[in-house]
Amino acid sequence: GMLTSLDAEKLKKIAKIILIDDKNTNYGWNILERATNIKVEYNLAERVVEQKSLVDLQMTAAICREHYKENVSSFILLSSDSDFWGVISFLRTADFFVIYEYNKIGENTRQVLAKNNIPSCPLDNFNTANTEDFKRRVLLDVLSQHLANIDIHRTNFQKLVMDIYEETRIPATEKEKRKFFNEYVRTLKLSISEDGTANLELAG
Repeated sequence: GMLTSLDAEKLKKIAKIILIDDKNTNYGWNILERATNIKVEYNLAERVVEQKSLVDLQMTAAICREHYKENVSSFILLSSDSDFWGVISFLRTADFFVIYEYNKIGENTRQVLAKNNIPSCPLDNFNTANTEDFKRRVLLDVLSQHLANIDIHRTNFQKLVMDIYEETRIPATEKEKRKFFNEYVRTLKLSISEDGTANLELAG
């Protein structure tokens, strides 16, 4: 939603998205590059200890690498907590713009950013109404993956839709799920290859 809120000229200034991803985050990150046409460097932060995420540590390492090795001087930093302050305070030769989730950042952190002249804004300020197309693409991408290995006779397709929403962690009402079922699942086409193998495909 944030990226699609920016005009074309501003988007051109973003050379690369470095994504530090945890295994528990949203599947939608997997198609970010296709949705934005911005190069994405994808890093999965594996957990050595199940209760401890290494996302913040890897993010800091990636920023330092880009700054010292690739001579990148400006970073837009998106984070859901305040652990980013360590790298900002250390890299005095880099410029940062911080975008944060308002309900996960305390007033003290916002004051520290302002006191140190670090520009910032809440993610909530951006228009997220234009994310419906992105959500649909994520859902269809996951549906297509399931169709490749589906047993037509043993599959409950209504349950399949419920599973897809749970897998992608996309919040939706029952009405929205029924709409997706009616538009994309009930309209699936059966195709038979030359060797006699049957496959389900999305209509259109």
